[in-house]
Amino acid sequence: MLTHQVAFFVDQGLQALFASTIAGLVGMVSIVGKVFWGTLSDKRGRELAFTLVAACAICGVLLLIAFTSLSSAKIPYFYALFFGMGYAGLAALLPIMTADFFAGSAYGSIFGTLYMLHGVGGAFGVWLAGFIHDHADTYVPFLVTVIASASWLASRSGSQLQESSGLAL
Repeated sequence: MLTHQVAFFVDQGLQALFASTIAGLVGMVSIVGKVFWGTLSDKRGRELAFTLVAACAICGVLLLIAFTSLSSAKIPYFYALFFGMGYAGLAALLPIMTADFFAGSAYGSIFGTLYMLHGVGGAFGVWLAGFIHDHADTYVPFLVTVIASASWLASRSGSQLQESSGLAL
């Protein structure tokens, strides 16, 4: 997503400088988001926080998809807000969620292995998304992010979220 966002906006007719500004906003939002999600996960539970992170990521990607037909000037800003928050949550929560499951002396090796595989998948995913775009002239690969995030949301039941957050759903 991060690798292709500027090219996507340029392909949709935005100026390169403005598209780069939106990418910068994603980064700025993610700074605040990392602190927010970390605090929320400590106070209300990791599962609730991660579920909200997934919802933000889905909203961000759906806004990109909507931008292909609506071209509203506000959509890139909302994308930066939602996707920035979703991206921030992944960076903030994955290490602490891994530590929750694999605490102890093996944590470093386990997290290092998971993060290495995450990097390999990310690198291959960027290449694959570019390949698909170049050959099909579509950003359908963005839907993979929606599907992956939605699978987390679908796997969580309301009662599990209620238990972890203490909130009535």
